[in-house]
Amino acid sequence: MKKLLYYLAILNLLDGFLTALGLHLNVIEESNPLMGNLYDLHPFLFLSLKIILSCVLIFLSIFISAESKVKLLAAGATVMYTIVCLLHSVWIFSLIVNSIH
Repeated sequence: MKKLLYYLAILNLLDGFLTALGLHLNVIEESNPLMGNLYDLHPFLFLSLKIILSCVLIFLSIFISAESKVKLLAAGATVMYTIVCLLHSVWIFSLIVNSIH
Protein backbone atom coordinates (compact mmCIF):
# COMPACT_ATOMS: atom_id res chain seq x y z
CA MET A 1 0.00 0.00 0.00
CA LYS A 2 2.82 2.40 0.84
CA LYS A 3 4.45 1.89 -2.54
CA LEU A 4 1.16 2.58 -4.29
CA LEU A 5 0.67 5.86 -2.41
CA TYR A 6 4.30 6.89 -2.98
CA TYR A 7 3.90 6.18 -6.69
CA LEU A 8 0.67 8.18 -6.74
CA ALA A 9 2.41 11.08 -4.98
CA ILE A 10 5.19 11.05 -7.58
CA LEU A 11 2.68 10.91 -10.44
CA ASN A 12 0.79 13.82 -8.91
CA LEU A 13 3.98 15.90 -8.74
CA LEU A 14 4.97 14.93 -12.28
CA ASP A 15 1.50 15.84 -13.52
CA GLY A 16 1.70 19.18 -11.74
CA PHE A 17 5.04 20.18 -13.20
CA LEU A 18 4.26 18.93 -16.71
CA THR A 19 0.84 20.59 -16.67
CA ALA A 20 2.37 23.87 -15.51
CA LEU A 21 4.93 23.61 -18.32
CA GLY A 22 2.26 22.83 -20.92
CA LEU A 23 0.07 25.68 -19.72
CA HIS A 24 3.01 28.08 -19.73
CA LEU A 25 3.87 27.09 -23.31
CA ASN A 26 0.18 27.27 -24.34
CA VAL A 27 0.25 23.74 -25.75
CA ILE A 28 -2.35 22.22 -23.40
CA GLU A 29 -5.39 23.31 -21.42
CA GLU A 30 -6.21 22.38 -17.84
CA SER A 31 -9.38 20.31 -17.90
CA ASN A 32 -9.97 20.59 -14.14
CA PRO A 33 -11.76 23.95 -13.61
CA LEU A 34 -10.54 24.29 -10.01
CA MET A 35 -6.89 23.73 -10.96
CA GLY A 36 -7.29 25.92 -14.04
CA ASN A 37 -8.56 28.80 -11.91
CA LEU A 38 -5.77 28.25 -9.43
CA TYR A 39 -3.19 28.35 -12.24
CA ASP A 40 -4.78 31.52 -13.60
CA LEU A 41 -4.43 33.15 -10.17
CA HIS A 42 -0.76 32.20 -10.05
CA PRO A 43 1.20 29.15 -11.23
CA PHE A 44 2.90 29.00 -7.81
CA LEU A 45 -0.48 28.36 -6.16
CA PHE A 46 -1.18 25.57 -8.65
CA LEU A 47 2.16 23.88 -7.98
CA SER A 48 1.89 24.45 -4.23
CA LEU A 49 -1.41 22.59 -4.08
CA LYS A 50 0.05 19.70 -6.09
CA ILE A 51 3.00 19.50 -3.69
CA ILE A 52 0.72 19.66 -0.64
CA LEU A 53 -1.50 16.89 -2.01
CA SER A 54 1.53 14.68 -2.67
CA CYS A 55 2.74 15.28 0.89
CA VAL A 56 -0.71 14.31 2.19
CA LEU A 57 -0.50 11.03 0.25
CA ILE A 58 2.89 10.26 1.76
CA PHE A 59 1.57 11.17 5.23
CA LEU A 60 -1.47 8.93 4.72
CA SER A 61 0.75 6.02 3.71
CA ILE A 62 2.00 5.93 7.29
CA PHE A 63 -1.47 5.51 8.80
CA ILE A 64 -3.50 3.54 6.24
CA SER A 65 -3.53 -0.23 6.50
CA ALA A 66 -3.14 -2.43 3.43
CA GLU A 67 -6.69 -3.75 3.94
CA SER A 68 -8.20 -0.30 3.81
CA LYS A 69 -10.84 0.63 1.22
CA VAL A 70 -8.55 3.51 0.35
CA LYS A 71 -6.35 1.00 -1.47
CA LEU A 72 -9.00 0.59 -4.18
CA LEU A 73 -9.34 4.36 -4.56
CA ALA A 74 -5.57 4.77 -4.67
CA ALA A 75 -5.30 2.07 -7.33
CA GLY A 76 -7.94 3.80 -9.47
CA ALA A 77 -6.26 7.18 -9.06
CA THR A 78 -2.91 5.62 -9.94
CA VAL A 79 -4.29 4.23 -13.19
CA MET A 80 -5.79 7.64 -14.05
CA TYR A 81 -2.58 9.53 -13.29
CA THR A 82 -0.50 7.03 -15.24
CA ILE A 83 -2.71 7.67 -18.28
CA VAL A 84 -2.46 11.45 -17.76
CA CYS A 85 1.34 11.25 -17.57
CA LEU A 86 1.37 9.17 -20.75
CA LEU A 87 -0.72 11.88 -22.44
CA HIS A 88 1.82 14.46 -21.25
CA SER A 89 4.53 12.35 -22.84
CA VAL A 90 2.65 12.39 -26.15
CA TRP A 91 2.42 16.19 -26.32
CA ILE A 92 6.05 16.61 -25.22
CA PHE A 93 7.17 14.16 -27.91
CA SER A 94 4.94 15.96 -30.42
CA LEU A 95 6.52 19.31 -29.51
CA ILE A 96 10.02 17.89 -29.92
CA VAL A 97 9.22 16.33 -33.28
CA ASN A 98 7.53 19.50 -34.54
CA SER A 99 10.42 21.70 -33.42
CA ILE A 100 12.86 19.52 -35.38
CA HIS A 101 10.89 19.90 -38.61
